[in-house]
Amino acid sequence: MRRILREYKQLQKQLALHPAVLSLAPVGEENGDLHRWEAHFQGPENTPYAGFTFTLRINVPETYPNEPPKCSFPPHHICHPNIKWATGEVCLDLLKHEAWSPVYNLLQVVEAISTLLAEPGVDSPLDVDLSRLYTIDRAAYDGVVNYRLRTRPQP
Repeated sequence: MRRILREYKQLQKQLALHPAVLSLAPVGEENGDLHRWEAHFQGPENTPYAGFTFTLRINVPETYPNEPPKCSFPPHHICHPNIKWATGEVCLDLLKHEAWSPVYNLLQVVEAISTLLAEPGVDSPLDVDLSRLYTIDRAAYDGVVNYRLRTRPQP
């Protein structure tokens, strides 16, 4: 718990250095709950996600930083090869127990997920069809993503 408190106190200074991350804060802060967080960030430039703002839900386990947080987007919020459309589940090596290290912090997790939007991991997708489309026809992929983003429900 001390680690997450320390991160929370340092965030205000750190966020100024990361303008694409609009906010990162606990959602149950008034009750002293520092285990549920939410981040809002802008889509990476020069991608079909540019110009859109995304909400990322972060669940911090009691064992953090020894265990990675669980991250997801609202369901039907983002179309991406490494994000499950129906649930918002994020597939990123950094968030797996084998790859996680206590040196990472929540801001780095948000930045890694933003980078994932720009550079999908097509070798281990959650959406195989979208991954295949990304690989063989980038313009069609961009069109599908843009359509889904413009017609998505708001969280």
